[in-house]
Amino acid sequence: SDGHLIYAQVLTYTLANVGGEVGAVQDVTIEIQTPIGPGVDVASVRLSVFHIEFQGRPAYVDKFEFRDPAAPRVSGMQTDHGATGSNEVRIPQSKGSVVTLNLKNAPREAKAAFVDNIEYDLSLSQYIQDTDEAIVVFRAKSSDILVTVSGLVAFDLSCGSSCETACCTDGSACSACTCATACFSLAYYDDQSPFITYNSGLSGPEFGGSVVEMTIQGFPKAQSSDELWVVFDGTILGSVFLQSSTDAETSVVVQTPPVSNPDSLPSKSVSVILEK
Repeated sequence: SDGHLIYAQVLTYTLANVGGEVGAVQDVTIEIQTPIGPGVDVASVRLSVFHIEFQGRPAYVDKFEFRDPAAPRVSGMQTDHGATGSNEVRIPQSKGSVVTLNLKNAPREAKAAFVDNIEYDLSLSQYIQDTDEAIVVFRAKSSDILVTVSGLVAFDLSCGSSCETACCTDGSACSACTCATACFSLAYYDDQSPFITYNSGLSGPEFGGSVVEMTIQGFPKAQSSDELWVVFDGTILGSVFLQSSTDAETSVVVQTPPVSNPDSLPSKSVSVILEK
């Protein structure tokens, strides 16, 4: 968390197409063993993965968490709108949501929940002593802006004046809190506009042919693929195939077209517009 590099050990490296052309761009599965010892602290860090011959073209995983295995943690979240997550959940911006948190390694019944340093009333706080698990339920408010906010469950009534929810995002591991705590996040989304949930990856080779699966909530109901258009990089048409469509949600599969990369950049992000 202080900016220094610590190397992990690569255990296995598996090509998706073992018999493919040598040097071809393809997916790989990498298994690593995380480092231990001096310099490894409880923190949220960036994990970088790169080929030894192409160190300037890394792939990143943000918010990789080194945790104290004995500390309380949020292990699951649900809302009354059907959203789920491990320690983050999506909240409709216009109306808020009832949020249920499941916690492991709980020392006792939770006493308070804070979101963006504001304390929320708990409609349920339950402790299961046999398994050291806890359940917390509260109602998250609506939000005027689209934002992801940090939350904190406290297991005592007072955790010190310096204990703030910002500790859940700044890598400090909430060391200023004088009581046991557990972190979570609420991600507010615009529930008045279509929202896409991606069921596959969002990257592929520049020569196209990658398949992207997605489900769109709040999208106009479609009867066939002929009603849909998908445009990459402003002008390049892709292929879109309708899987299902109801008044509530529409599922489609998009096939990417070739996209030029004249600057030979390691990667290029492009805008994608799906229209009916």
